Amino acid sequence: MKRIAAALIGCVLMVWGAAGLAQDKPLKKVVFAVTTKDISVGHSAHSSVPQALGYWKEEGLDVTVASVEGSAAGLQQLGSGNIQIVSLGPEEILIGREKGVKIKGFYVQARETIYRLVVPADSPLQKVADLRGKTIGVPALASGSVPVAKALVASVGIDPEKDVKFLAVGVGAPGRLALQQKQVVVGFARGVAKATTFGLANPEAAVRIHWKMYPETKPQTGDEAKALKDAMNVFNARFTLQRVDNRPDPRFGIGTLAQWDKLKSIFKDQKIIEGSVPAADFYTSALLEQINRFDRAAIVKQARAYKP
Repeated sequence: MKRIAAALIGCVLMVWGAAGLAQDKPLKKVVFAVTTKDISVGHSAHSSVPQALGYWKEEGLDVTVASVEGSAAGLQQLGSGNIQIVSLGPEEILIGREKGVKIKGFYVQARETIYRLVVPADSPLQKVADLRGKTIGVPALASGSVPVAKALVASVGIDPEKDVKFLAVGVGAPGRLALQQKQVVVGFARGVAKATTFGLANPEAAVRIHWKMYPETKPQTGDEAKALKDAMNVFNARFTLQRVDNRPDPRFGIGTLAQWDKLKSIFKDQKIIEGSVPAADFYTSALLEQINRFDRAAIVKQARAYKP
């Protein structure tokens, strides 16, 4: 079967796909992998919320959410057929396509990069140039955060191969069934879009839904109010990047060729890719009209009335 990949950029969503899914048929089993072992509340739009609220079931899907360590591992699991959909950093699509892997993104979830360099407020390191000679912690050495961090330090004249070190520190607290129908891809992404809409309309409800489905992500000791405040900070940091109402193109999942060209330029500068593959081969917006066919106002109304 021809392999088609999809990716959630920032997430970019990846799958094998092609044709329609009748709602009166048994639920189609799908395994989706998040490329982190820490499925925090920031991941609730593609884990707990669409499951708990039945958004994927409405699309005829029985989704199992798994986790793998890093985008490279996610791409390997997808290729081996152990999973059918995976959230990837865009760098894996660029690298994979250049190596001849027939993958293409179809849904951009985070409209800006999710990666940030952070230090304690009182740290003497206050600008990128201060990182010379320092060690940068990353979720995993296979994480897409590594080439992004390398590009950032290189932009101020620091040699990322000699002047800084990278250490895998993890994140937060302490996966071939071939998809034969295009509608599986559309349904999965639409479920994510609905869950994103719900979460933006009622963040606290989304956090509490996530805690109920993934109780290990909720602190077991300490003040409940502080735990909720901290979780909301994590949630809002991710979901703010997923807003579309403040974008020129307000469709969920949209990405532009200009964005992909910029990413290609970054990874080419870092000698991670040769840059020989055109941006149009990395991503397609062909499914977006179908993905965005749902009543946003109804989801917002549901969210505002929801009582966890």
